[in-house]
Amino acid sequence: MGAHAASQLRAHRVARQTAPMGAHRAARLGAHRPAHLGARQAARQGARRVARIELARKITWDLADSSPCQLTE
Repeated sequence: MGAHAASQLRAHRVARQTAPMGAHRAARLGAHRPAHLGARQAARQGARRVARIELARKITWDLADSSPCQLTE
């Protein structure tokens, strides 16, 4: 295993222990961040990204629900 993969794994593990909710998902999204940011910050940024993605998805679905051109059955 390369050094990068090892550091990602380590960051992932630490993030899973320290980050609050959705931790492993956040760690996965934050995993590509450079190692010097530290696992906790990477997880925080990952969590922020998860929240942003989920918010965008929610808005998209809300718009889809209120769309005037709904499919008729």
